[in-house]
Amino acid sequence: MLTWFRDNAKIFLIVIIVTFVLLIFVDWGTGRHRRHLPGLSAIARIDGKDIPPEEFDASISSVYSRIENQMRAVGHPSPERELSVMYGMIREAAFNEMIDSRLREGYLRSIGWDTPDGATGEAYIKVIFEMMGSTDVETSWRQFTGMPGFREQFNQNMSMMRSAMFPAAGRMQNIASRAELAYRIAASYMPVTARFIAFQSSPPIPDDQQLRSFYDSHPELFTYPPNARVRYAVVAIQPDSSDMAVAAAAVDSMTMSQVPPDTIVLTRGNMLAFASVESLPPVGTLSDNFIGQSMHGSGIPASHRVIVMSVSPIAGGPRSGSPEDTVRVLHWEYPVLPGRSALYRTLQGVEDGMESLLAGGIPWSDSLMVLDWGELHIEENGFLPEGIPISMSAFALDTAWVDSIGPILFSTSYRGGYPALIVAKRLARTLDSRLVPYEEVAASGELLMTAYSSIAAESSMAMAGRALDEMMATGVSLGIYAEAESLLIGTTPEFTAADIRAAAQMDPESYGGLLSNREFALAALTAPILTPIGPFKTGATAMIAEITSRTELPMPADPAVLAPMYLSVESDHGASSVGALMEMLRSVSSVEDLRDEFEQALRESRANPAPAPALPAGY
Repeated sequence: MLTWFRDNAKIFLIVIIVTFVLLIFVDWGTGRHRRHLPGLSAIARIDGKDIPPEEFDASISSVYSRIENQMRAVGHPSPERELSVMYGMIREAAFNEMIDSRLREGYLRSIGWDTPDGATGEAYIKVIFEMMGSTDVETSWRQFTGMPGFREQFNQNMSMMRSAMFPAAGRMQNIASRAELAYRIAASYMPVTARFIAFQSSPPIPDDQQLRSFYDSHPELFTYPPNARVRYAVVAIQPDSSDMAVAAAAVDSMTMSQVPPDTIVLTRGNMLAFASVESLPPVGTLSDNFIGQSMHGSGIPASHRVIVMSVSPIAGGPRSGSPEDTVRVLHWEYPVLPGRSALYRTLQGVEDGMESLLAGGIPWSDSLMVLDWGELHIEENGFLPEGIPISMSAFALDTAWVDSIGPILFSTSYRGGYPALIVAKRLARTLDSRLVPYEEVAASGELLMTAYSSIAAESSMAMAGRALDEMMATGVSLGIYAEAESLLIGTTPEFTAADIRAAAQMDPESYGGLLSNREFALAALTAPILTPIGPFKTGATAMIAEITSRTELPMPADPAVLAPMYLSVESDHGASSVGALMEMLRSVSSVEDLRDEFEQALRESRANPAPAPALPAGY
């Protein structure tokens, strides 16, 4: 082969020269020289410094490649199709990443952290060799430089160094304190109980004048963001017999390679039902392979094998064995996952049946398992149901995709189950924010409902506030006040502050009650015992609460217990501090988005092209 290359070296040289010249003329002919024309030099500007459009192009390519690689890594059959509807989303993410990258670089320069060069990269890798136990770092380095693919791996390490610099700088200046660790322990593990009084106002129905005033003063409540309505169908990718055989072989290998099993205790009846057999295998014998639901909490079936270790008969049961006998088994399992053949077979079936799947009504197919179907109302920056990918929003709202039927979308696990393919058809779309006219919201009843709920919530908070003022002025407890006013007292189950915060994320208006109110989470840790606190808004009601018990937890003395707790706190603290630093850099920097101006200048240059440069002499 090398001899052939040597003998034909002249031909290769000619091809390279021709290709080089051809690329020059392609660049000249397609107009990419426009990047260098006056007025087209910047896509953005930060603190007066221009960012060239080539940097934006590189950022788009980087974001696209990263998302594409992520999709391929999770088994996406055709990421290019789904990425085609995400064009606007990718451009926006790329622009923001480009701006943030410039801001990070500027901050690092301001604190004296230079961008690592080749010498720094070499020193970094030598330190890694030393940490790995190398006794001759220089020899290890020379061997590394002589390996195939050295330059790509070296550049990858340099990229990782550059990416790690800004987070490292932020974390080095913000270290979690002992007080933060104590707070995390208290919020996560300290049990608290409380009691409360609920106040619910019933104000009079607002009249037309009040409704008009409420509408005029709360336009944000009646402004609809860009939105769309789509019809969709979700088709599961089910494993076939070859996938079951793969899982069976994997669980067989686990039993033979001494992979530690689970120990499970269950009744004889449940064991027989689980394994779909009529009798248990003999004690100490490895069972045959069987398919059943995962015992690890997954929604995906698995291939199982068990060894029955003991059977404890129920007292007074029959000699032949009772369904209530206690069975103790060693258990191995491996999930049955759909392979590429199942994936592409399902993809072909969805492509062939797309019209019927989206025709309306209940979709039916004799070869596909339709998991879900219906219509979705999708709003800009709104939430999507579990299992629906973000590309659904891009398809519904991005004008880059003009067809009413979108590409086939991929969900890695639809609602905890198998991967799925999703097809959608856009039924309607509004691209502009819209303030609904007064007459429309009044006629539909939306205005009355919204206004009354808001007025009732404000009135309930005022009522609870007056009650709290009276308690504080007279020095009475919640219980005495409730008895005097003939009010009911509610009590909470034992909870932690972390429980409340988790609930509040899903219920920001606290319609679920006191234990979903974010403000109450902090009060639960800091308020004095048996002292009225509040008021706390809970939907249209309000509550005054009183902490009845709080079990203080000491700081763990064992370093083996304390260390992972602190590392968890420090990880969260570092991430939040780096995020806060990034927000600060954005707020203090002058960032100009020149994309519209650039594209307008580009359109003008195309409409009024400059005279083509003369070809070199001799052409």
